[in-house]
Amino acid sequence: MDHQGEVDLLTRVLDNIEQETTDMTEPGISPVARYLDPVQYEREMSVLFRDYPLVVAFASQLSEPGSFVTHDLTGVPILVNRDREGLLNAYLNTCRHRGTKLVCEESGSARAFVCPYHGWTYGDDGRLDHISHEEGFPHVDRKASGLIRLPVRQRAGLIWVVPNPGSSLDIDAYLGPMADELEAFGLSDHVLFSPHRDRRTANWKLILDANLENYHVKIAHRDTIAFMFEDNVGAFDRFAPHSRLLFPKRSIRQLKGTDRASWKLREHANVIYFIFPNTIILVEPDHAMVASIFPDGIAGFKVQGGMLIPEEPANDKARSHWGKNYGIFWNALEEDFQMVERVQKGIAGGLVPHLHFARFEQCANWFHEEVGQAVKSAL
Repeated sequence: MDHQGEVDLLTRVLDNIEQETTDMTEPGISPVARYLDPVQYEREMSVLFRDYPLVVAFASQLSEPGSFVTHDLTGVPILVNRDREGLLNAYLNTCRHRGTKLVCEESGSARAFVCPYHGWTYGDDGRLDHISHEEGFPHVDRKASGLIRLPVRQRAGLIWVVPNPGSSLDIDAYLGPMADELEAFGLSDHVLFSPHRDRRTANWKLILDANLENYHVKIAHRDTIAFMFEDNVGAFDRFAPHSRLLFPKRSIRQLKGTDRASWKLREHANVIYFIFPNTIILVEPDHAMVASIFPDGIAGFKVQGGMLIPEEPANDKARSHWGKNYGIFWNALEEDFQMVERVQKGIAGGLVPHLHFARFEQCANWFHEEVGQAVKSAL
């Protein structure tokens, strides 16, 4: 985002504060069946988590030749590596012999991958290099039996994969204006600090509902972060299928009457980028938090995330600084986790017909519209 864009957003929020309002559109109603219907859930899994670009790793995890990570949260076992030539690859993490999961470690370094079942061996470029007792497989063409490739790209310090062989992936086209905005924050050069994983008992869309509005901050986060932010004021923009949310800090009022050339967005607001279907990137003053939400059954979800910082911590003081910021984010998100688990219990019986989205909860409403359109288009 260029400086004029920052000034425009800050001005927009200051105008809202002065007029005692916020960005608003039309209200929405969300049928509870969206969260409880097993048919809907299966459609979401087969479309959103097969055909769309998903964040599966951080770029700094794959900075060196030989490095690899595995990912299992989409229902498709994925292996991503940087081979000895420095090329980024993604494969189905499945041996071509009998379908065994090839690599079980979450991350590491390897120049070859050996199946733990029968010893079939694949190079770091995915080629099938060795079949033990090959005389028993005269029908197998080694050249045609390498690991099955998946589309993969690196952008904004993240690794994106489409878990569907034969698909294409133009990540810049998919992200649209957000690609350049995220790059302008310098995220491509950032490194991962303290990865985070969690598993909770609520439908995956409920936690995204919670993070796509700031209406709840004053109440749900009253003992943690609410004191830092304006109450239910923001700027919300749709870049279908994605959205951008601006949550202003109370310090934004200090900008009134000052030279706009000195205004800096990250000092006075948190910028949240929601990348459809399941990733939130929160840009803060000197770092970014990333959280991707993956369904784990109709009433469960898993979180994979971490903190992107400008460089590896050089000393204990730096580690303490980043650790404090890490704790603030995940402690606040823990409050959201507990709240949506209460929502799940509240709607589990199916007797509540629908939920409401206010005029200022438009990003959550947009999210459900995009889910509905994606699932419908695949029927």
